[in-house]
Amino acid sequence: MQRFIYYLVILIMFTGCAGSKVRSLNQQIAARDERIAFLEDQINMVKKENTRLTNEQRGAQTHTVSSTPAGTSPQTSSEQPTSRTSTTIPSNYMISPVAPIDPEMNRIYDQGRRQYEGKEFSSAIRTLTTIIENSRDQDMLANSYYWIGESYYALGDYSAARLSFQRILETFSSSSKLVDSKLKIAMTWLRQDNKTNAMTILQGIKKDHPRYERMSIVDQNIRLAR
Repeated sequence: MQRFIYYLVILIMFTGCAGSKVRSLNQQIAARDERIAFLEDQINMVKKENTRLTNEQRGAQTHTVSSTPAGTSPQTSSEQPTSRTSTTIPSNYMISPVAPIDPEMNRIYDQGRRQYEGKEFSSAIRTLTTIIENSRDQDMLANSYYWIGESYYALGDYSAARLSFQRILETFSSSSKLVDSKLKIAMTWLRQDNKTNAMTILQGIKKDHPRYERMSIVDQNIRLAR
């Protein structure tokens, strides 16, 4: 009997250690995914700025017209420079498909992300709300809503977090944060013990986004929702 109790205690201790290791691993995975999301934000911002600069350069080349006076041949290196007339279409004529990044809004967004990374979640919400109120940049707005949602989630306010993630689904359907937001909405439902809603969303991700890079987290939450 004593030996049975001894083995039972050992088993319980082993199970507890295993559970602790699993929780620690899950926390490490979550932290890694948040870091990846942050880097993706920064990469998208850089790409957008590069696209804007490229479009400006192409626009300047396209709308600057140089003409050679009629009756003259193309100039060679041995000829004297021929008088040329340059016509530049006004800059306000050019319509860039990518809106320029507002440096101030970009600074505020980076501040909000740093606050989130530093676990200053309430401060991050206040800072990123400034972007919601003032920016017209669709990518920045969507990303701000996402990290506001993450901040509410970290604070345990799952209803507020879900509303922020839901805003992305309703307003920014082309955002890179779309599927991430669906996953987080499912996780808020799980946190509130609504496994039915969570499972519906998670299965939808499996069906509609089979190549989602965080599918392992989707599968993990499906197991929790069963």
